Order: sequence, then C-alpha cells, then structure tokens
Amino acid sequence: MSAEAQFFVVARGASNTAGYGVGEAHAYPAVIERLLRERGIAAAVRNAGVSGETTSQMLARLDASVPPQTRVVLFQPGSNDARLGYPGSVREQNIAIITQRLTARGIAVLRVAAAFEAARPGNLQTDGIHYTAAGHELIARLLVDQVAVALK
Repeated sequence: MSAEAQFFVVARGASNTAGYGVGEAHAYPAVIERLLRERGIAAAVRNAGVSGETTSQMLARLDASVPPQTRVVLFQPGSNDARLGYPGSVREQNIAIITQRLTARGIAVLRVAAAFEAARPGNLQTDGIHYTAAGHELIARLLVDQVAVALK
C-alpha cells in the first residue's frame, strides 16, 4: 500500500475482486482508490482478491492479507464454495468468522454483494460470471460513498 496514504482499504474476494478478464488496474478496488483520491481522500486500496478462492481459503489467509493499519475491508466472498460443492453452512460460518475477526480489530467490513447485483445487467463478460471494465466502474461508483463514510 502507498506510503503517502492516510487511510488503508483492503478488497477481499475472489475472481471478480481480482479483476478476472479486465486486469487489476480496471478492477473495482483500483477504481475506488481513484474515486476516493478525486474526492481528496488519501486512501490506498489493496486488491487482495484471488481467483478461485473459497471462504475457507479467505479465512486461512485473513491476517496475511489484511495488514494492521487497515480501516475498511470490502468483502466479496464469491461463489466458489457453491461451485466446488461446499455446503452453504460452511460458507456462512466462514463469512461470520471473517467478519467477526475483522470487526474485533476495529475494521469496518463492507459487503459488496448489493453493488455487484446492481451492476450485473449488461455488465458481464461473455462467460456470464465476471464483470466487464464498465461493470467494475459501476460497482466502484456504487460503493465509493460507503467507503468514504467508513473512513471518517
């Protein structure tokens, strides 16, 4: 993360957070950083998305992927658990543990599912799963106000 940043945000998720098909520079975390800086908010947004990652894997690398100075985590658990046949109860338990551990550290956790759903129509790549660059831009615009509020 940038040394000149006043605030640190981490985006945790799977392939859509990582920027599958559009590249990390066009993924929603990079766009949110740009939008925050345009508002005069000195924030660095670290993209800790990993394509194919399950919630169990997210939990296992939680501390390594979210440094101590983090103020906000954008959380996109993805659908890899279901795709790989893990029970929904395991996914929900992992999400609850991740959220609890982050909030216990004083980190605001913003679930991004609603922004992803709102951006879905017309903004998916041909695979029907991953977002286009325009979709990532829209997701970021839908989330940036929440991130700005959480940083203050």
